[in-house]
Formats: sequence, C-alpha cells, structure tokens
Amino acid sequence: MRFGRDLRQPDGMSCGATSVVVARMLRDPAWAAEIRPSFGAVVKDVHRSFHVWPERWGTAWWSVAWHLRRIEGVPYTLRPPSYARLLAVARSGRLASLYVGTRLLPRHVTLVVGTSGAAGEELEVFDPATGLVRTITRAMWDAHELRLGGWPRAYCMVVPGRP
Repeated sequence: MRFGRDLRQPDGMSCGATSVVVARMLRDPAWAAEIRPSFGAVVKDVHRSFHVWPERWGTAWWSVAWHLRRIEGVPYTLRPPSYARLLAVARSGRLASLYVGTRLLPRHVTLVVGTSGAAGEELEVFDPATGLVRTITRAMWDAHELRLGGWPRAYCMVVPGRP
C-alpha cells in the first residue's frame, strides 16, 4: 500500500482510529481502494465507534486491541514497551500498535507495520500525524528520540497475545 499525506489523521484526537483503519487497509486492499477517497470520514466513524470512552481522551488500548483482533484474527493485549517484542511481532508478519508520549502519559497511537534494515533490525512505524511510515532504530528507541507525532518515547504497546 502507498502511504501518503492523504492518510493523515483528520483531527487531533483520532490517531488510534487512523491506525486501525490503516491496519485494515493493509490487510484488505479492495476495501482500501474503496474508502481511500473518504478516508477522513471513515476514520471519524471508527473513532465514534470506540468502546465507551470520551473522544477527547484519545483511544483506549482495548479499542485498538478489539479492532486488531478483528483484522488479524488473533487476540491482542496491552504490554509495556519492548523493542525486541515489537521486532518479533513485525517479523512474524503481524501488526502492532505503539503508544508514544511522555514518561507519564500516552499521547499518540501509531502502527508498527514491518521491519527494515539488512537484518530486519529496524521498525517501520506508520505515524498518523503525517500519514507516512518512519524507520525507528534501536538507538532512537533507547535515547527516547522517536519523534512520532512529535512525542519522544514509547509508553506501551498492543501486541498479539492473551492478558
């Protein structure tokens, strides 16, 4: 799938919904082609459908987990951030959600879509703030210099697995 600025989140609170819509687009190219012209409206519909959670608070992890389970066909759960675990998930061909922010609060939801680098040691992360995929290295992770949506550090992740 071609990433681009037309896949940016339509407002300041829909990064989680944007991430799950892009996840479905990656798994269903026909649906992706159908909804791409109305991407922003689809994202807003998905955001409104999130489980009993005020929109202004962003996206609850369990809503992302529910959507990823529907898309991937396996259960998803919340875990502390782990570069190694995200690499393993991405190498297995599964998607994962990475919440970034400060040490104290999650502020932005992104989507890990794959790996890159000679040995697959770098994460490829879709950033809803730009609509583009960024490469995240282990050095960036360790130094808290992710700059995803402007936020520096990993806060938590939603990955395949049971609670």
